[in-house]
Amino acid sequence: VVDWQWCGGGLGVMDVQYLLHTSCSLEVLEQEEQMLKHYHRHLISAMSATARCGVDMDITFETLQEQYEFATLDYVRFLIGSMWGVTTPASCEENSGSLNQGMHKRSAAHFMSLVIKAEAILSRLETMKKV
Repeated sequence: VVDWQWCGGGLGVMDVQYLLHTSCSLEVLEQEEQMLKHYHRHLISAMSATARCGVDMDITFETLQEQYEFATLDYVRFLIGSMWGVTTPASCEENSGSLNQGMHKRSAAHFMSLVIKAEAILSRLETMKKV
């Protein structure tokens, strides 16, 4: 995946999160954890090849999942900051058949599911902070 809008350091899982949340239906996203595990298996396989070259890069699934959640929070921050006022049920209906628009612009339910997911992540993090 090449992101022509941004070039810089960051978490690789940001692109995975962006790809899934802009391209997959809510039904497909029900398999989100399985898709992330699939990605992790292939990532570990590719990273083991780099270890043979003297570069040790190991990441647990738990770490990848945590990074994915932070990537999701960042994406929702972007959506709320730039799309909240212009994305409406009517604009989603208008864009629903367009493959040139991310799911957040084609489905109000998709947009809201991301906000709900972000709230759940933040609540869990807040609970962890208190422990």
